[in-house]
Amino acid sequence: LCRFQYEDLSKYLCSLTDPLVKGFTECGNLAPGADVSRLLLLEGQLTWIVYIIGAVIRGRLNSSSAESQESIDGDLAARVFALLRVMDSGFHTQRYVLS
Repeated sequence: LCRFQYEDLSKYLCSLTDPLVKGFTECGNLAPGADVSRLLLLEGQLTWIVYIIGAVIRGRLNSSSAESQESIDGDLAARVFALLRVMDSGFHTQRYVLS
């Protein structure tokens, strides 16, 4: 279903992802011991949006490879990679350290 309105879907996913990543970035400035309820909510929302983006890109790869759609794939993937950069900085590094 996504294939038929791929550009519109991409814009919609980007409009959902950008504020979530921004909020997650802002939570990177939390002091240890601060209330993390907003952070936990953002993590849950980001988990689903990243999963959806991955499914959309994977599903599209099976259907066609138009150059314009490759650019859209890149935009979506860039948002996921930006999220990974955020997770590697600030307060988030203390939360995701392996023991």
